[in-house]
Amino acid sequence: MSVKLDQAHKILNVISGAAATSGALRVSLQTESDNETALRLYARHGYSMLEGYQSLFVDLPVAH
Repeated sequence: MSVKLDQAHKILNVISGAAATSGALRVSLQTESDNETALRLYARHGYSMLEGYQSLFVDLPVAH
């Protein structure tokens, strides 16, 4: 396992642990749909697609 991937696993474990400790019922995250590495990582940690949800965004103008 690469160092970056190992760190990613550790980060997800810390986030999930902190969320559970604080009483959260769910952790959500997002990634690009073609980011296969991230999708595999998240699946290994039990994350799954949440049907019925769609991510929306708007690009904001750059402040000068």
